Amino acid sequence: MQRYIVGRLFQSVVSLFVVSVVVFALVRFSGDPIAIMAPPEATQQDIELIRAYLGLDRPWTVQYWRFATRALQGDFGQSIRFRRPAMDLIFERYGATLELGGLAVLIVIVVAIPVGVHAAVRRGTALDYVARGFAAVGQAMPPFWLGLLLVLLGVSLFTEPLMR
Repeated sequence: MQRYIVGRLFQSVVSLFVVSVVVFALVRFSGDPIAIMAPPEATQQDIELIRAYLGLDRPWTVQYWRFATRALQGDFGQSIRFRRPAMDLIFERYGATLELGGLAVLIVIVVAIPVGVHAAVRRGTALDYVARGFAAVGQAMPPFWLGLLLVLLGVSLFTEPLMR
């Protein structure tokens, strides 16, 4: 049992490392952050100063090491868009995230579990086929597309009566 736990911990550390490298690389490949941060009237010298201040003039390995050590300490830097600490933005939106997650868990407990149990007990019934079809569509549909459809459905359901 102890060997299994140590193996899983090792796999977790390797997975976290790989994910952090991929995220770091994708952020770096997405474009030059200085182009977003620098004002339009900034000179080339100003841009070089900003680049040196942020450490973007250093090799990628040094930048990654700095990123990883700060992330392990809970310092996720400044948001480029909001010019505030990123952790503050995370904490601001954490309540809404918990609400959304809690609502999803509530829906699963109230609707999905009873329907799934009923479908499992009464295999081959219409409810069983509907539940399996709904589950298959839910698994196959990309989350961003489902989210967009639900937003459009919610807007049409709740604004249509107001327009009459």
